[in-house]
Amino acid sequence: MFFLTVAILFLSSSCARKIPLSNTTKPVANTVIIVTDTVPTYNQQELKVMSYNIHHANPPSKAVGITDIDAVVSVIKKENPDIVTLQEVDMLVPRSNKQDQTQLIANQLNMEYHFYKTINLGGGEYGVAILSKYKLSNIRQLTLPKIEGKAETRTLGYADINFSGQKITVACTHLDARDEPTRVLQTEAIVKELQSVVNPIILCGDWNSSVGSKSIKFLQQYFENSCTDHCGLTVPAVNPKNTIDYVLTRNSNWLVKRHSVTAETYASDHRPVVVTFKLD
Repeated sequence: MFFLTVAILFLSSSCARKIPLSNTTKPVANTVIIVTDTVPTYNQQELKVMSYNIHHANPPSKAVGITDIDAVVSVIKKENPDIVTLQEVDMLVPRSNKQDQTQLIANQLNMEYHFYKTINLGGGEYGVAILSKYKLSNIRQLTLPKIEGKAETRTLGYADINFSGQKITVACTHLDARDEPTRVLQTEAIVKELQSVVNPIILCGDWNSSVGSKSIKFLQQYFENSCTDHCGLTVPAVNPKNTIDYVLTRNSNWLVKRHSVTAETYASDHRPVVVTFKLD
């Protein structure tokens, strides 16, 4: 009986196979994680995305010049997204103590990142950013059109990731806050820029436009909104009255497993949008 037990244990060990650690797992030195054939392996079939206008990490309840990077990081950590797109990000701007905000946030989250400049500001730069648990490649940027005298320069930043064996393009933007005709022009430019991309696209950002506006109606002819009814309000963070932040897709048949707006009122004047996709 003893020899039979030893044989069974030996055969069970030989059938065990190593599986990769998830990106949120910190491996212990000199430790190997194994599972037997009776235990399901880790399956990367869900992708979690966050879009967040961070108001250059200046909590609205604080004076200009006071930043709280840790508060922004805390909001993101609680959701633990695979991809984060940020708007209103400062790079070496005096009002935010010359912080490289993208780097500071990404380092705390242990994520890859790329900052896309929209405009020069106070000797530094202001723009949008993409953070990812997966390597960013093929990084691209498009300066968006505007109606002169009515609007500020805006940009589209995008890059590719490889997730669960497929290439996905992640794009981030922040459209003009003042002029809807400019936002329509900018939306048209974004659609045209991305029309040649054949792989799945995730397009996130602050559109400064509500559902029903001309720019969003045009956008939804080409992209699928992650939510179309009772989606949660995003601005202002305290007592929100409107939805202007979106996560959209194209060239995919993914199921939206969960769409939510995080009820965060301190870190920014926007609430973040979080979407979990179930990939086919």
